[in-house]
Amino acid sequence: MEPWILITLGAAAAQTLRFMLQKHLKSTKLSTAGATFARFIYSAPLVAVIAISYATITEQGAPDVPAQFWPYMLAGGTSQILATMSDPPGGIGPWHQRIFNRATALGLGAGILFGISGNGYRGASLSLEDGDVFYRAIITLAFVTAFQTITMALWLVWRERGQITAVIRAWRIAGLVGLTSMIGSICWFTAFTMQNAAYVNAVGQVELLFSLMIGAFVFGEKVTAREWQGLSLLTVSIVTLVLVV
Repeated sequence: MEPWILITLGAAAAQTLRFMLQKHLKSTKLSTAGATFARFIYSAPLVAVIAISYATITEQGAPDVPAQFWPYMLAGGTSQILATMSDPPGGIGPWHQRIFNRATALGLGAGILFGISGNGYRGASLSLEDGDVFYRAIITLAFVTAFQTITMALWLVWRERGQITAVIRAWRIAGLVGLTSMIGSICWFTAFTMQNAAYVNAVGQVELLFSLMIGAFVFGEKVTAREWQGLSLLTVSIVTLVLVV
């Protein structure tokens, strides 16, 4: 099995753990934007330390950042924020209401934005001509998380006063969310640097399987027959992709 596949599986596992921890954040009264900010504020400093330490230990030094790095980085970082700030409404109804509704639009929009972010991150990482794979991935991630932290902080100060204080008060759980987010992001960025973003995102869909397993075995949630059917189709698709690529 190629390394990027194993790294992607690690990213999906870390992201699933982060989702599990984020469920506990609901009790802290954090908004969607506040929970998103918690991911960045507690991971950005750690990513910066890792980037600086790795560059120093490996003697690769400070990065030579080309001009084309910035549009890719900004597109990736911004689209990821937009993809995770909206709460999809619940509810069920006739088939046409389940297909043509705001929740579906949000889901499709988020999928498109995540696709843009993955390709943006890959473009930014590959624009760094010098350095090994991990060096380019961690440097890119350091810039992205710094940008996202500043952007979300400004948004919360402007639109959701009190959320930054709430994030700080919830540091025990929010810190773990940031840690698992950092681990997942390092894996994602490394995989994006190694392989086409579409392939990485496709294999990364295994997190749906991980999430249902966590929901069933940790939270006691019931998995419906339709969900099992979807998981079976997803598993076959991922295995086929891994064998073909």
